Amino acid sequence: MAQSLNVSRRGNSLSGQSTVEFAIIAVVAMFVLFLGIQFALLGNAALAVGQLAYQGSRYASINSSLPPSTLQNNISAMASPTIAGNGLTVNVTFQTPIVQTVTSVTVQVTFSAQRLILLPNPFFGVPFPSTLSSTNIALVD
Repeated sequence: MAQSLNVSRRGNSLSGQSTVEFAIIAVVAMFVLFLGIQFALLGNAALAVGQLAYQGSRYASINSSLPPSTLQNNISAMASPTIAGNGLTVNVTFQTPIVQTVTSVTVQVTFSAQRLILLPNPFFGVPFPSTLSSTNIALVD
């Protein structure tokens, strides 16, 4: 009988140990989860900025007869809902040709990612980018 009581006490002790271990692991897991979600949001926005710069440079190269302000408005309208709205800047510039037959257009897209940062910046020493930008150059048809 005395032995069965000792086994039962030992079982309670191990149960408390596993609870403490779970609490420690849960904190680390939540830290990694929050960082993963934050970087997923920023990665999605970075992909959208890069795609808009690429798509915008192709659009501007085909429609080079339009004024730059119209091109900027039209390119901004093509933006993904993730980055559309405030904080999005599109710049379109045509390069002066060195050779008369070759002209290029440069589209630079800049996005202020402050509204996508949900955690304190920096989060336990991990900084998040507050501005995302991409530049793409295309030859004018």
